[in-house]
Amino acid sequence: MNIKQITFSDEFCYPCYPIIEDEFIYLGLRFTNKDSDINSVKSYQIRKINSKTEDIIWSINLSEDTVLCKPIIIESKILFSTTSGLIAIDKLNGRQVWKYKAKIWDSHLSSIGDKIYLTNKNAIEVIDISSGTRQKQKKYRIKWIDSPVVTKSNKLFISTSNSKILEIDKNSLEILTEYKYPGGWAIANTPEFYQNQILSNSYASYIISFDIDTGEIVWRIKKKVGSEPKQLITSETLFAIEILGAHKLTSINLSKGKKTWSKDYHIHELIDFDDNTLLGTLKQEDGQYVIGFLNKKSGELINSLPANNFKFDDKFQYRLWSEAVIEKNDYKSVVCYKPSEITIVTK
Repeated sequence: MNIKQITFSDEFCYPCYPIIEDEFIYLGLRFTNKDSDINSVKSYQIRKINSKTEDIIWSINLSEDTVLCKPIIIESKILFSTTSGLIAIDKLNGRQVWKYKAKIWDSHLSSIGDKIYLTNKNAIEVIDISSGTRQKQKKYRIKWIDSPVVTKSNKLFISTSNSKILEIDKNSLEILTEYKYPGGWAIANTPEFYQNQILSNSYASYIISFDIDTGEIVWRIKKKVGSEPKQLITSETLFAIEILGAHKLTSINLSKGKKTWSKDYHIHELIDFDDNTLLGTLKQEDGQYVIGFLNKKSGELINSLPANNFKFDDKFQYRLWSEAVIEKNDYKSVVCYKPSEITIVTK
């Protein structure tokens, strides 16, 4: 395993939403004052860098506009959902191909087949990849959509703020089935699938598996109501993360629908690193964040990267900035967890 840090020598910034493509990394840099709130922005930049040479291939300034969710790559384009619209950029030279102008409140992006699915508050918008024109739009009677659009068996699925996962017709965008959580809490996780089940953690008091055909609950496991949910699903295991309100990581055997272990960890992000190991950004008891490696079977912390020079202050007492994610492919992981720097972990 090889560890490499790339430091950005500009003014203080938060690295956002990296994407890996061969030796290249695309990412956003949100510049702000060091002492300002972690969500503040003075200017925003999108860069393509060579991870081996650290050269900047191209750079685009968005001024105070910001990227709202993880970008996606389709064909020769990279797409960014921003507060002023959806932007398509030629990934080779950084030139804008088109912009779909819209006021975007909250957003997720996905590509299914040859279509782009943009969620914007309580609506799904279907965008043509070639021209950037909107082909279709459907608004739902909910406060907001809180996941990207995903697909299974030629149907679309989304999570909502109204305690429901919706199954949607791919052509009409009409609702086919509603999978209802107990209570009135937002779900905040992308629906995932195991055999004939829909799996999801939630702000509600349960982690739940629904039967896709009947909508009935197959199993549910208790968690602390109101704790912020995240999840990671591997071939036979769901790893349920709770942050803000509770700091836990729980392993659930999917074939049995049973909890196998639970650990008190303050985890910001988690990925499936290899057959035996999880990689995550963890907050230690001293308030500092590290990259930690966890054993999948036991949940024990195997190792963590050495302490770094940056000191996390009270701005980070609850969490890192929301765009501080971990992106991976088969060979390497790009970790955003320190301002003005990314860490590349190569197997």
